[in-house]
Amino acid sequence: MLGLFHNAGVPIMLQAFDDYCILLKKGITDGWEDIGELERSKYHTSHTTLGALLAQQWQLPKPMIEVIYYFHDTEGIFNSGELSRVSLYLLSILKLSRSSIDGILRGDSNTQEWQLLQDSILEFLGLDEIQLDDMREKVLDAFNEEEEE
Repeated sequence: MLGLFHNAGVPIMLQAFDDYCILLKKGITDGWEDIGELERSKYHTSHTTLGALLAQQWQLPKPMIEVIYYFHDTEGIFNSGELSRVSLYLLSILKLSRSSIDGILRGDSNTQEWQLLQDSILEFLGLDEIQLDDMREKVLDAFNEEEEE
């Protein structure tokens, strides 16, 4: 469910700001690392803030709301105490999923976003890089099997 809702604020931004599509394209092509700061400086809000507010309005579970809100603001998040353990698991799984899909669709699973969090996520999940590679290989195999059908 989090995979479906983590970017729920993007359509709100598109609806509210005529020129938001330019920023959205930048995020898609260049990565999302700086998008939140650009959104806050230009629009005085961000897609993560609006997405978290929407998730709260829809009464989604608190850990999901937390992950939506902090999704791009993750520096030091694993040691900050800001997120519950459940939220950290959800954040880790979502970031790992996005990184794996980036590897399949874009040929680059080691985006700047992933590199900033890789060590913290692997440590939190108790994984090493060999296990990470094995997981990504399984995701790629499953993706390729779907494509063949």
